[in-house]
Amino acid sequence: MKIKILLQILFLLLVSCSPSEESSRIEKLNRLNKQKEKLVNDLVIKYDVKYIIDTLNFKYSIDFHPVVNSRYQLIQDGDITDIYKRDSIDYITINTGYSPTFYIDLQANHKQIEQLRSGNNYVILVIDLESIKKLKFTLEGEFNSEFINLNLEDSEDFKGTGKLIDVITLPKPKLD
Repeated sequence: MKIKILLQILFLLLVSCSPSEESSRIEKLNRLNKQKEKLVNDLVIKYDVKYIIDTLNFKYSIDFHPVVNSRYQLIQDGDITDIYKRDSIDYITINTGYSPTFYIDLQANHKQIEQLRSGNNYVILVIDLESIKKLKFTLEGEFNSEFINLNLEDSEDFKGTGKLIDVITLPKPKLD
C-alpha cells in the first residue's frame, strides 16, 4: 500500500510543471496579451471604434442607441457558435460578454468565413451593429433528485444583428 502511494506521488511530481515551465507559460500568455492589446489599439484607430461590445453593460435596449449609431464596434472576446447561410447570404452567430451576454448575427463574406474556420485562433472582429434588443426571457433550470424545475426569468441578455467588417486572427500559443 505504501509503495502504491509513493508511486502515485512520484507520478504526480513527474507530471506537474516545473517552475521554469510555469514561468514560460506565463511569459507566452503575457506576450499574447500584449499582441492582442496592440491589435485592438490599432483597430480602434483604423476604424475609429468608439465601443467594444464585450465590455458594455447597459440595462435597456435604448441605451445602445449611440452604439448602433456609431460607425463601427469591436468584439475582442467572443465565441462563434454558428456559421450558416440564409437566402444565399453567409452569416455567423457570435456570443460575447458575460453579464449581459450578447448574441449577435453578422452578415459575412466567404473570405471572412474561411478566416474564421481556419485553425484554433483568437479572433478580434470589427462589426457594424445595425440593431440590438433585449431578450424577453431566459429559461432557468434547477435539478433536484426527483424533479427538474424550469422557470422563465427576465433576461439581462441582448440579441443583435449587423455586418462583419474585418476579421483579425491571432494564433493561440502552445502552452505545453
